[in-house]
Amino acid sequence: MDELVAGQFETEDAYLRHFHVEDLIVAKRLVARSSTGEIEDKTKHLDKGEREAIRLAGEMEVSLLIEEEAGRRVARDLGLHISGIAGQILKAVREEAISVDEASSKLAELRRAGRINRQIYEAVGTAIKNEV
Repeated sequence: MDELVAGQFETEDAYLRHFHVEDLIVAKRLVARSSTGEIEDKTKHLDKGEREAIRLAGEMEVSLLIEEEAGRRVARDLGLHISGIAGQILKAVREEAISVDEASSKLAELRRAGRINRQIYEAVGTAIKNEV
């Protein structure tokens, strides 16, 4: 949350309200550092946000939403289930939270913005079209 809020919003709550996700996202802080172990060793080259997200997902045994490729590699290596924004768009279509047209539009927007590569764009785009 610190990375998302920095420079744009005064508080985490302001960020959540601005994007109308206060009922969808719960920000958790890591309370205490665990002893040096596999997660700390494998994440030391990542920036703080990725390190903490990976550690929290491991501690809570939940899926990790992460985009940065180095972080994704480490998370996979640690056995964490991961997803990115394109995967979440596909999930939203499957759960009928958004339409196929809206999903296709968002996917194209992500591609134009350089947030996803061609391979992901094509793979998820095909999967979305198959949901019709």
